[in-house]
Parts: sequence; structure tokens; C-alpha cells
Amino acid sequence: MAPRPCPTPGDVRDALERHVLRDLSSLLSPGDRRDAPVLVPLLWDPEPVAVVTVRAAHLRLHAGEVCFPGGSPEPGDTDAFSTAVREAREELGIGGARPLGRLSAVPVFASPYRLVPHVADLAPGPLHPTDGEVARVLRLPIRAVLEEPHLDGVPFVAAGERLLSPVFLPEGHRMYGATAHVFHELLEVMAPLYGLPVPPLRPGRFDWADLFARRGARDPGPERR
Repeated sequence: MAPRPCPTPGDVRDALERHVLRDLSSLLSPGDRRDAPVLVPLLWDPEPVAVVTVRAAHLRLHAGEVCFPGGSPEPGDTDAFSTAVREAREELGIGGARPLGRLSAVPVFASPYRLVPHVADLAPGPLHPTDGEVARVLRLPIRAVLEEPHLDGVPFVAAGERLLSPVFLPEGHRMYGATAHVFHELLEVMAPLYGLPVPPLRPGRFDWADLFARRGARDPGPERR
């Protein structure tokens, strides 16, 4: 079967409008969490590429982790999307972002927050990561991830059910937890636009202790494991 052409921002917007948001509060133990709007930036280069950042190692929260840009609302923000865009501007120096749609809110492990993801189409142009906050900018090509035979997963239990939490390796850096769940849902939304299934999750390569111990570290690759 011939591959489908590259989806446009309008295709992604339409797919997100059809997407039904989920209640993922059962992923972790119940409890009130504060919303942390995040931007899920997409660049067309020429294929859609998701942008994530490696947080600086000295930061108080989630140091060295791979995350989408975002944070807590401030008084001048008009809504959650404006919070996500402001934070992305502060972290990456983005010049413009057009809203495409929402993904499901995801609670963050060992944190009082839940991510509220807003997918956006970034205007063409260079990114300018902020020194002291962003250690590195990484890119995840959507089609390349969907063409993988399988995706890594780490077992966890939620509401008595044994599940797998996805792990991704953007440019060799380990992305896991709430950020990985957000990206996995984006894959579910975009996979039909390519005529591809989302690769199945497979456990065994990573465990939680290894992920937390090596946060911020680059994966050594299968030949060195």
C-alpha cells in the first residue's frame, strides 16, 4: 500500500475536533491537582514533527526530564492556551502558534499537577531555547515513530488493572511519564491520517527505577545495553 501524503495542519485540527477526550484521573491515586497547560508544538519540516525539551539539570522540579513546554497560569493569561503559548515563548522563543485542538489532561507522577495539552502549529523559523531552563530541544518525527514495529512500555497498575506506560527516545533521550502519555495520544489521533496503526507497546527494555535513575541521560543504544 502506498503511503498517504503528509497530513496538513487542517487535517490534524479536524482529527482533534473528532477526538473524544478521556478521563485519565485513575492513572494515579485520586487527589486534587492543579492544571499545568502545556503546548504540544508541531512543525512541518516538511512532515509533522513534535517538539519537546530537555529541562535543565539544576531546576527544582523535573530536572533533566524530557517535557513539552508549559507551566502554571499567571494573572495576565486569558485562558489555558494563552498560558501554554506564553510558557513556550519563554522557553523556546517561538514567534507564533496556531491552536489545533486539545488532548486529554494527564496527572503527573509525584506532583500536584496535571498536564493540560494544547496542540499547536508553529510558525516556520528558528527556535531560541532559554539558557538556564532548557538544556536541549528535541524533535520527534510523527511518521517515523508510527513506522516503528513496536514501542517501549513500562508496566504499572491503575484501578486494579495492569497497564503499560509508553517510553519514547527522541534523539536518544528518554521521554516517559505524563509527557509520553500525551505524545502517545497524539499518535492515536494522527495515525489514521497516515493510514497506519499505532505500534503496540512492548515491555522489557526499561523499568521505572532505571528511568528515574537516568533522567536526563541519553540512552546508550541496544548495542551497549
